[in-house]
Order: sequence, then structure tokens, then C-alpha cells
Amino acid sequence: MTTARRASLSACLPLVGALAALIAGEAPPLTGTSKTPPRIEAPNLEFDTDGSVIAPRGFVAHMGDKVLLGDALRYHQKHDDLYATGKVVLVLPGVRLHAERLGLHPQAESGEGWEVEAFIEHAGRRITIRAAHVHIDRTVLRFDGVRGIAGHGGVMSVSATSARVYLRDKPAEDRDGFERQVEGIELISPTIRAAGIPVFWLPYLYRDFYFDYPWTRYEGGKTRRMGYYVRAWLGTSLPEAFGWHSRIQARGDLYSQNGEGWGVRAAWRNANYGKGEVSWFEVPHEIVKGGPDDLQSIVTRRAAVFDAEQQLHAFGGALYARWVELPDADPPFGADPAEPWDERFRADYLRDDLEHRPFARRGVTATWGSSLGTVTLDTERRAHPDQPLTDRLWGVQVQVPRIQVAGPLHVGGSGWSESLENHLSDDAAVRTSFAGTASAMKWFGPLGVDLGGGVNGLAYQDAQLGGVEVDDELRMVPLATAGMRMRFVGDWGDGLSHVFTPRIGVELYQEGEGDVLSPWVFGDPRDRLDEDVHLFTTGFDTSIAGKHAQWRASAVARWAMRKRDRFYDDVVLGEQEADSALYDVVASLEGQPIATLRLSGSLSYDAQREDWRSFDVGTSWVTTRWMAVRYTGTLIPDTLTDEHHWQHRPGLTMIANRYRFDGDVTFRPGGDVVDQWLAQLTRRMVDGDLTLTYELVRAEDGHIYDRRFGVGFTMTIGGAPGADPGVGGR
Repeated sequence: MTTARRASLSACLPLVGALAALIAGEAPPLTGTSKTPPRIEAPNLEFDTDGSVIAPRGFVAHMGDKVLLGDALRYHQKHDDLYATGKVVLVLPGVRLHAERLGLHPQAESGEGWEVEAFIEHAGRRITIRAAHVHIDRTVLRFDGVRGIAGHGGVMSVSATSARVYLRDKPAEDRDGFERQVEGIELISPTIRAAGIPVFWLPYLYRDFYFDYPWTRYEGGKTRRMGYYVRAWLGTSLPEAFGWHSRIQARGDLYSQNGEGWGVRAAWRNANYGKGEVSWFEVPHEIVKGGPDDLQSIVTRRAAVFDAEQQLHAFGGALYARWVELPDADPPFGADPAEPWDERFRADYLRDDLEHRPFARRGVTATWGSSLGTVTLDTERRAHPDQPLTDRLWGVQVQVPRIQVAGPLHVGGSGWSESLENHLSDDAAVRTSFAGTASAMKWFGPLGVDLGGGVNGLAYQDAQLGGVEVDDELRMVPLATAGMRMRFVGDWGDGLSHVFTPRIGVELYQEGEGDVLSPWVFGDPRDRLDEDVHLFTTGFDTSIAGKHAQWRASAVARWAMRKRDRFYDDVVLGEQEADSALYDVVASLEGQPIATLRLSGSLSYDAQREDWRSFDVGTSWVTTRWMAVRYTGTLIPDTLTDEHHWQHRPGLTMIANRYRFDGDVTFRPGGDVVDQWLAQLTRRMVDGDLTLTYELVRAEDGHIYDRRFGVGFTMTIGGAPGADPGVGGR
């Protein structure tokens, strides 16, 4: 056959199989029952007497979304046999397969390969699987005689008796990159190795790539109070079931001064219904440190934390449930009932959890809402019997949104009934707070007028105060509001606009009617019912919007209208008169003057007591692609023993090609100049992240409470970067 003839055939290769079959005297297969045959491109094509197409000097074969190339090929369309040798590469969606020999059934989408090496790209890293044999199906690659699984060029590796790479039947529209095609990797009897040395063995391991989760993590170092330590985490994702993606993780700790600790954690997530997790961590023989220098051994005990949480959302409603079991507080806790609960155990061993979920809750909350309103059911108990908190045995809240009655007239209301018990004061009651309002708002050009009225109420039933039963109590307070506002809109050009809306008004709380309420102290604002107070209000809302800038700010100041409105009750001194007519101020600000800079702040000031309820400011600025700075400032309110003071925490992050540096410092009045500082250097490698950490923590009197040195390695084997191992759990 001439070269010209071969070239003309290679240009019409979808017909090559049919022509070959005709030459061999065989009928071509029915195209209605098979897929399009491979489209083969090659410099030389030949035909065997059995109808096979031969490419002896290199080829490229296109098979739908797959591409095959190599040194030599033989293909018989009727038998659906394709055999390739010599530097064969099969490119599948999400996977690239290299082999010395490869046999395929293109129509059946199956085949086999020998001496193979598979490459799976994920999040800038590469998973490599080397095996003696692979069986290819449409939705799975089965590897046997696996010699190694690792990020290409890394120090960590995994060997296994066999491996499976699961391919999606259809691309996942909600995924990006290779995850649109690759569902997961399953390993049978894997052994994890570091620099060729076996580290861990598991009977089974699965990763579904739904979570960017570091499933092996190591830390080691030294702290002042706990001595030398080594920590290890080992985890795996589990196969997907009914849309639920789950993972499990085991943990082991060893401390030279505190003993050993063990834990396990499982988590699950469903894109349509919610997520949950359960964890347990125990130190069987914890040596509790304390004393003047925090280094004396106070007691040896068994301490553990159990934490289960579930979030569900479906059918217009949501459910949140959590159950936490906490260990006893460190001695000598309990001398002062007002002392906050001791969180030293979680701060030492479960810092990540403490920072992300600071409140250990034990309760269930369910909410259902519609256009007519929202109903919430709730119950909450103390996570430990010694906690100075109030138990909510049950609670029901109903919230009715503003409903239009006629024209600008709207009505709305809310109610919250709950059964409460306080074990410290021996108080118990079914408390019901409610509010109903009717309001109207009308704009006359740029001028707006609003009027409102309603009633606030508070009731206590089935009550006992200090262990003594008391009669039911009910008190209601009528109220009225009115105000005027002016709306100013400015166009500053270049897509930048400004809206400014000042408002003045009044809030008139009348004298209450009904029973005189007992001095209930359940520890939340719903025990308070404002009455016989007339306030004048001033405030504004403003916003600036543009292509690159966004700003929003609001402020409301309330002023006493009568002299008797200046009087207030002080916890220690009794009734007192404020020095000025200013009652309180609430304000907030958030903005983004440029795309890389964010600013925020909020405050609440009690002008009568001249006391800050809260004051928080924060900013973050990405100065360049290599550096970001941040700052948070928090005003710590007054207590019975200390005046208010500021806590400042600036931070810095610098990112290089494979390095990242994070630094944070904390400043508080008193004590040392710097109360806490953290420096962390991370080196990103193909197989994971290596982290070096140093942290110094000082107590309020300035002496060193703890000093921590740490080194951690998070092994991902081709997974995306996970949580920084040095930040939490030291």
C-alpha cells in the first residue's frame, strides 16, 4: 500500500473499521447498537487479513472524552479489541495512565494495563499510583500489586495490596477541577511510610475528595507546663452513602509531665440536609499543674470530653442539637460562685475546638418558619453540674413579622415562654416575655414620618424564689414611639453614590400595670422590663456604594427627657442619678474602601453608668500578593474587681512560593509588655505541610504561664492543604 493511500485512509479513519471489515469479507457491526469507533491518527496505517488496523510507528486514538497514544497499536473493530505497546499513555477525565502494555475494549469501555503508573492532579498536587496491573472499567480503575502511592517527588508514600480509583458516571456540576470526574480513592491494607520507613498500617482507607482534609498529621515539641509532647492523628473519609459524606479520625498524645491522651472523632455532611460530628478525648491519668508558678502537681485524675453535634435543615425548618460532657474544673474551683467556668482542659488539649466553639452547650433547638412567622423550640442544660448557669428545661418562641393591615399600617409581635431553673440561687419559674406592636411609616418626598405603639409584658408562673414558692406575677408596660427622618441622596460620579438618613424621635415607656415583679436573676436580658422612661432619640443611617468602595454606618443615641429618667439602680450603691441626660449609645461601622482593605467596628455605651457594654474594632489588609496584615481590638468591660481595659491583637502573614509565616501578638494593660505572641513558619511540600511553631503566654501578673515549641507535619498525599497543625491543639 502506498504512502498516499495510507494518508488518505488516516484522514477518513471513522470509516477505517468498516472498510477493513468489508475487505475481510465480513459485515460491519450495526452502528445503532455500538458507540462511535476510535478515531485513530497515525503516520502509517496498515491492514491485517483479519480486518485489524495496525499502527506500527506511533499513533493517537480519540475515544470520546478519552485519548490514547503510544508507539504501536492493533485494533479490530468487530471484536472490539485494541492492543497498544511501548510508552502507552491513556488520558481519562481527571486521571492520566502510563503503561508498558495496554489492552482495551473501546465499545465496552473496559480493559487492562501492565506495569502502570497513574497520575491524579488535585489542588496543585499530584497523587501517583504505581502498580503491576490495572483493570479498567467505565467507573473504576482497579490496581493490583501496588508498589507505591505518593505525591510526586515527596517524602511520604503509601503502599497497599490493591487500590481503587472511582470515576464519576457523569461530571459533577457542583465540583471544580478533577473532582468533577474522580469521586474517590480506596486502598486495601495500606502502609504509610516516611522516607521509606513504615509509620502506620491500616486495614482499609478511603478518601472521597469531598473534604480538603489532612488525614495524617504529626506534632511534637515542648511546653513549659506539659513538658515534651508528641501527637499523631490518623483519619480517613468513608464511602459516600445516600449523599452523606463522612470521615473518621483517631488521635494519640503523649506528654512527659501530664501522661498520655487518646481520642476519636467522626464527622458527616450532606449538601442538602446538614452536618454533624461526634468526638471523644480522654487523658486517663492527667497530672493537673497549678500553684504559684503553675508547675506544681496538684492532683492526678481521669479527665475526658465527649462532644456530639448535629445540624439539620429541611422543609423550611432547622434543627440543632449538641451534647457535651466536660471534666471537673481544676481545684480549687468553686470558692466563688461568680467565677467563670474553668476551660483549662479544653485549652490545653482541644484548642481548635475551644476557639471555634467556645461555649460547651447541652441542648436541642428546632426552628420552623414561613411567611406568617417563626416558631422555635429549645431546651438547654449545663454541660457540667458545677457550672454557674441557668437550665432551660423547655422553651417556646413565636415571632410574627410585620404584617400589613391597611396602607402603611403594620402589626407584629413576639413571645418567648420558658421553664428555668437556677441551682445556685434555687430559683425556678416558667417565664413568659411578650411584645406586640402596631406601626406606620410614610414618606412625603424626602421626609419620612413614623408612628408606633404597643405593649411589652413579663410573667412568672409556677415559681419559687430562693426555694420558697411565690404567687404568679404578670406586668405589662404600654409604649409609644414616633419619629421623623430625612433622606439625602448624592451622586458623586464615577458610579459612587451616597445615602444619608438622619432621624429624631421619642420612645415613651409608660408606667407598668399589674404585679410588682420579684428580683429574679436568671442571667439574661429578658428578666428586665423597662418602664416609666421617656427617651428622646437621635441617630442616622448612611451608606456609600461604588465600583470599588462599600461603606455602611449607623448610630442611635437616646437621651433622658425628664429629670427622673436619669435615675438608675446600681448593684452596690443602690439608686443613683446620672450626671448627664445621655442615656445610651449604640453604633456600628463596616466598610471596604478598596478591594483589599476591610474595616469594621461596633460599640454599645451605657451613659448613665458611664460604662462600656462592648467595643470592638477590626481590620484586615492584603497589602500585596505576598503579605497581609490584620488587627482586632476588644474592650474588656468593667468587673467588680477590675476596670475596663483594651486588648489589642495585631497580626501578620507573609507568603512566598512554598513558605508561609504567621505572627500574632496580644497586648493587655498590666503584666508584661507583650502578653502573648505566636510565630509560625510553614513549608509546603508536595505531600503535606511542615510547620514550626513558637508561642509564649504570660499570666495577668506578667510571669510566664506557658512556653510552647512545636513542630508539625500534615500529610495529605496529594490532598489540598488542611488546618494549620501548629495553630491549635498544642
